[in-house]
Amino acid sequence: MMHQPFFILFFLAPLVVIALLIALGAKMFSALFSSSRKEEDARQTETVQELYAGLSRLEDRLEVLETLILEPDPKENKR
Repeated sequence: MMHQPFFILFFLAPLVVIALLIALGAKMFSALFSSSRKEEDARQTETVQELYAGLSRLEDRLEVLETLILEPDPKENKR
């Protein structure tokens, strides 16, 4: 019975403290990568939106070019 307080004080208490520190460190480590992952996802989303906007403008330009190329010029018909 005399050894029980010694065992708790010098063996279990440090193990609990170490376990808590490891858990806290793991939580901080995962939070660090979580925020960088969110930032990366936001950047990728912005890039995709920029690509979509650029492709939409390109599509509009191609439609104008097709119209110019495929429609006959009214000036040429008068000659």
